[in-house]
Parts: sequence; C-alpha cells; structure tokens
Amino acid sequence: MFGATDRLYSNGLQLAWTGRPGRLGQRGTYAFGERWVDVRVVHEIYTPRGLRSEQPPPGQRPYAATLRADVAWLAFGSDRLASAALQLGVLGPAAGGEPVQDIVHRIIGDRRPLGWDSQLSARLIAGVDIDYAALSAHSFRRHGTFVFAGYAAGQLTSIRREFIAGGALEIGFRTDRADIGGVLSPRLGAPCSPREARFGFGLYAATVARLVAHDHLIEGANFSPRAEPLIAEARVGVIFRFRRARLRFIDVFQTKSFEGQSRPHIYGAVDLAVPY
Repeated sequence: MFGATDRLYSNGLQLAWTGRPGRLGQRGTYAFGERWVDVRVVHEIYTPRGLRSEQPPPGQRPYAATLRADVAWLAFGSDRLASAALQLGVLGPAAGGEPVQDIVHRIIGDRRPLGWDSQLSARLIAGVDIDYAALSAHSFRRHGTFVFAGYAAGQLTSIRREFIAGGALEIGFRTDRADIGGVLSPRLGAPCSPREARFGFGLYAATVARLVAHDHLIEGANFSPRAEPLIAEARVGVIFRFRRARLRFIDVFQTKSFEGQSRPHIYGAVDLAVPY
C-alpha cells in the first residue's frame, strides 16, 4: 500500500494485547520502571519481484510466509524502554501465505501470484528478540516535547540472526515520551499512555542499521541470493492521539537487503491502539 508494490516484504499483520502484569497475578514496579506484558500474533508474507512465473527468477528472494506468537516482557521507565520477547511459530505452507495473498489479489482485481508452489519448506520458528531504547526528553512551550532516543536490538531465532542499532527524534504536542518507541520497534510503542489528552500529535524520524548474520527468509532456497550483511533504513512517521487512543503511520525506506536486488525497498505500517 505504501510502496505501491507487491514484492519483497509484501504484507504483515500483527494483533497484540498489552497489559499490566497485575492482570496476570503480579503487581508493582521495580527499579527499571513499569512492567507490562505484550502478547501478539504476527503474520508476514515475502515474495519475489516477478509474480507471473511459477519459479522465481534466479537472484530473487523466494516466496515465504511466517505465522508466529510472541510473548514479551516490557519495562518502561522515564528515560528508557526495553523488551525481551520469546517467539514460537512456523514457516512454510502452514503459515497460510498463499491463501491470504490470493484473497487480497481477488479483492483488488489483480491476477494471483503463480510461484507459491516453490515457497520455502516448513520450519519451526523459535528464538528470542530483545529491544532497548535510551530516552532524553525536553519540553518547550506548553505541552510540547522533543524526545531523542538511542536504540539497540538483537534477534536470535531459527530463521534470522541480526543486530540492530539506530536513533530517533520526535517532536510532539500532548504526546507521551514513550511514543517514540513505536517508530523503532512495534513492542516498544505498545502500551497506551496513561495520560488522557483531548488531542495530540507528533512527528518522527529515525535511522537504523541492521547487521545481518543470517536471514533464512532470503537464503533458504537453492536459487536464493545472499543476504546483504549491512542494511540501512530511514523511517518517518506521524502519530495522532485522541484521549488515550493512538493512531500511528510509519514509512520505511530500506537499502538493498540481498545481492542482485534492483533497487531499494519502500514499505509502511499503520498501528492502531485502543485502551479498554
């Protein structure tokens, strides 16, 4: 939708519940800050550029779909955000990438992709994912804030091993300092602010570098290209708040993620959070 294409990172959907540990029988905070629990279901689809051939052209990433559940423990302090997540799921036909993409193409009146028979074979997804952001917030005028964030993360799973580092800047009006986490990682921006605002908005910009040791979603087929060891991203976004609800838009501009990729990739995300 954002890049007007159906290739590379083709589609993703996350459904999440985030709550305080007290709802699970624990209470209180500790030195790092407030504790939260985040549980989400994540579905992702990846496709090559050429969708009209039964076998992806050599040098293109393979068809792949993942379906997994993440359980994360979050800690949000006044000057830092952190999460540690466990991932468990499946890669392959059981993830349902082909029927989901077929339904979308049928809705928009486009021809169905032909290469799903060559998708990556079944594999268990298991591993850990850790995110950390250090914050520095400064107020201006009334209800305005500048927030700077330094970011580091690591992912060690059966399909991906990478280290991530970067930084972000937010200029906001009636926003929460923790809102900046969402432009860096979906989990870091998960909890709704406890403060109620009639209306608030913010603008974000971030740069991120990924050091990739292995990406099975790119390198997992016989014809697969090699994943690029270093990937850079520029991210821009906007957030709107009404009372305690939140709506966030993010656009991501990503350098080439594998050898032979013809041009950089653009994709985006929409994040809606509603408290109850």
